[in-house]
Amino acid sequence: MPDDSRTLLSGSDSPSLGRIFLACCCVVAVVLSAALLGPASASLGSSPVHSHLVFGEGTDDGAGGGLGALDPASSTNVGGAVVDGESPYRSLDTEVHFTVRSKTPSYWRTGAYATYIGDGWTQAGDGRPYDGDVSPDARGERVSYSVTLNRSATALPTVWRPNTVSVSGASPSLRVTDGRAVVAETALPEGTSYVGESTVQTRNPEVLRTAGTDYPDAVESRYTSLPDDASPRVARLAADITANASTPYEKAVAIERWLESNKEYSLSASHDDDGGTVVEEFVFDMDEGYCEYFASSMAVMLRSQDVPARYVVGYSTGERTGPDTYTVRNMNAHAWVEVYFPETGWVRFDPTPGQDRIDSERRAYEEREDGTYDAAGENETAAPEPTAETPNGSESTDDAASPDGSQSPGTADGEVSPDGGTTGEMTAPRSVTFETNRTPAPGATVEVTVTRGDDPVSGRVVTFNGRPVGTTDAEGRVVGEVPYAETLTVELADSDGDGRTSLRTSAGGLPPTSGTRGDAAYAVRAPIIAQVAAEDSTSYELETNATLSVVGDAVTGGEVLLVATVDGIPVRDAAVTVGGDAAGRTNDRGRVAVTLPSDPGEVTVNVSRGPVRGSETLSLPELNVSVERSLPLSLPFTTATVRTTLGDENATGVPVTMNGRAVGTTGPDGTATVSLPFSRTATVAVERYGQSRSTTVSGMLANGLTLLGVGLVGLVAVGGGAYRRGLTPRTLALALARGVPRLFDRFLATLLSGASVVDAVLARLRGLRRRVVAVARGLVARTHSPTEVRAMLLAWAAARFADVRERGREVRRRTVGTAGDADADARGNPDARTVRECWDEFRGRVSVPRQASRTPGEVATHAVEVDRLPAGPVRTLRDGFREVEYGGRSPADRSAEMEAAAREIRETLADREEAEAAGTVGERPNGGHEA
Repeated sequence: MPDDSRTLLSGSDSPSLGRIFLACCCVVAVVLSAALLGPASASLGSSPVHSHLVFGEGTDDGAGGGLGALDPASSTNVGGAVVDGESPYRSLDTEVHFTVRSKTPSYWRTGAYATYIGDGWTQAGDGRPYDGDVSPDARGERVSYSVTLNRSATALPTVWRPNTVSVSGASPSLRVTDGRAVVAETALPEGTSYVGESTVQTRNPEVLRTAGTDYPDAVESRYTSLPDDASPRVARLAADITANASTPYEKAVAIERWLESNKEYSLSASHDDDGGTVVEEFVFDMDEGYCEYFASSMAVMLRSQDVPARYVVGYSTGERTGPDTYTVRNMNAHAWVEVYFPETGWVRFDPTPGQDRIDSERRAYEEREDGTYDAAGENETAAPEPTAETPNGSESTDDAASPDGSQSPGTADGEVSPDGGTTGEMTAPRSVTFETNRTPAPGATVEVTVTRGDDPVSGRVVTFNGRPVGTTDAEGRVVGEVPYAETLTVELADSDGDGRTSLRTSAGGLPPTSGTRGDAAYAVRAPIIAQVAAEDSTSYELETNATLSVVGDAVTGGEVLLVATVDGIPVRDAAVTVGGDAAGRTNDRGRVAVTLPSDPGEVTVNVSRGPVRGSETLSLPELNVSVERSLPLSLPFTTATVRTTLGDENATGVPVTMNGRAVGTTGPDGTATVSLPFSRTATVAVERYGQSRSTTVSGMLANGLTLLGVGLVGLVAVGGGAYRRGLTPRTLALALARGVPRLFDRFLATLLSGASVVDAVLARLRGLRRRVVAVARGLVARTHSPTEVRAMLLAWAAARFADVRERGREVRRRTVGTAGDADADARGNPDARTVRECWDEFRGRVSVPRQASRTPGEVATHAVEVDRLPAGPVRTLRDGFREVEYGGRSPADRSAEMEAAAREIRETLADREEAEAAGTVGERPNGGHEA
């Protein structure tokens, strides 16, 4: 039963306000969609990896976390409340905090903490005002991205390490914290957008492993400090974990992997405030935790080993929701660690177990949003990251691995030496054995142990390729540096009565696992180490192919850091050439900064020292610029799109000038929108990486004048034609004044036709439901046979087809024909009654109850389906009444069509009364009446 409590219009029968509002919304939506679809599609643009890096935190209750990491406080408690009594790093709330468009997925950083206070962290200093460049000394690959805030924020999420930030619209006061986070002095409102450019630092293990420990004093003093009451147990555990690590990088990897492997991930973890430090309790007393616990523990353990580290907050990558588009939610708030490496800077490490965190995010999203969570990955690592078992990034084998990355051989019976170093053992009849603690490589420092049987050979001089390197101590050990040569010969400098012996070793190629040569017997395991008699002449080649790693953007005129290694050992004091020209020599860590040529193309970088050589060919891309017009012709004041490319990639962050005036900077898709000036030509120029390119847009004034001339000619032609027909400006204005209301009338008629269609559909659905129920009951009660049901369905379908066809004719007549023009009816039929008179007569013949609360559509539906009045005349009366009530038609208008419809209904009722009086009303075989 329809609702009788609806609001009426004009105190009479009318459609509900809800339906009218719905129809209006549909029209507005269509108009807005057509207006906005083009710009929106253009703004999306087009542009060209699941990893162990993971996503945000959450609580099982899904409660929000305030602003999350968009407003990091100056201090934070680990595992405690940060904002509004709720830790943002353990929330599974799926509310969107911001969206990002970027070609490079990454972590979105908002703050860094320098001082550990036992139960949490504090930031250092107040920072400085933002002056347009956060990191002028950063070296690495540049990335550009745009961010739109869905919530108010004081911290702007950026990729580490940020260079520039440009906020759309107003220019807020920005500051750069001591941790190089970009913050606003007053909160930025929801909807704020900004474009950022950052330099992504290298994560190449070869580069980080050779970084050394030459830390700046300010970094070392601040980021290795711990409270006076710091737990010595934590330091001892960290020392045990990193016992086999020889570089800060290997220490960081070892601690990261230990935490991942020995602690479980849980959102419900908590610690006791019993006076101890939170890190000590997590490491020794807790089995599980979430990102705050993992990140704090790794930072403190590294500091205890004099490795600079800090606690960082922000957001993980988030969900990939489109090409180069990422949606970042409250549940993606996250904490991780940054470790400092000389000449590279702060590099991210994330010790929190990854897959469990991804699974918790996915479950939360699918439960709350009823969709599929596409966890986005990132791809910053140029080489496989090492593990605690294989710090050099190679695959783990059954043999142990030494911290420097070389494989550790077992002893003759397959065991690893007690000190964890590599041990190669050969036996000879004279029982002289040489052992090395690693695979010899050019430039490597190698410890050689000489024994005879089970006794060390002490007090003997040992030479490398004939050069004395030292005398064996009481344990038979001596340390020397492997020369830059193709072959290494290690030998005792004098004879002890058994003849001089020598050890030849190489990192390349495997010899037979056992055999004999002359009168000497040997047994070997990789790496290859062999001991032979003095008269023997076996030799093995050392590895001489150097690996070159380039840190920074390989662009024209750019400076890059070149790192040369052989088997993980820096190639020191090597000559470096760029394009055949001398560019310097590597330092004691195998590094040298070189400047690339200013011309695009390929350039070869070579490193050499003796037989050790390496080369790398770099491709320096060419900068290009083009202008895409928004119209077929170039016209003043129209918009155009400037597109810049660097080789095959979009060039982001490139300043654009037009006729010498700065007009914008290219965004993440390499484009900038500009407005063409009022001039004959416009020269669009770009400059980046020492290259300058320009293009010219010409003919703008000529095109504008031509278009204006064509318009004037057309106006004159129209005016002349109007003048010949006797049309004056006044008559044209009057015609326009009459035409606008008619157009509005047609719009309303179209709108009302849509409302009538909605009414008809709803009425048909209600009637269909009643009929289906009646037929189903008839089948159950066996008052309807299947043959009768089929005949009824066919009849119903035929009636609906005829109804749809008739309705289409009426809609076409009203919207294209003479909607609102009732004067013709009145002139042609002066005796016709008014529309309202015809409608009132019709209502008097319908049996619908409470007509005052019914819409015209409901009255008409009742008349057809219950009173069995002819559908065509009923629709004519209904639509004519609607035009009077809602379409602007005068109630005094007379309509022959309405009069004919009312007459047909009168005749139908009269015929029915006569048939009833004669007792000849048709009946169905089942006792029902004909509809």
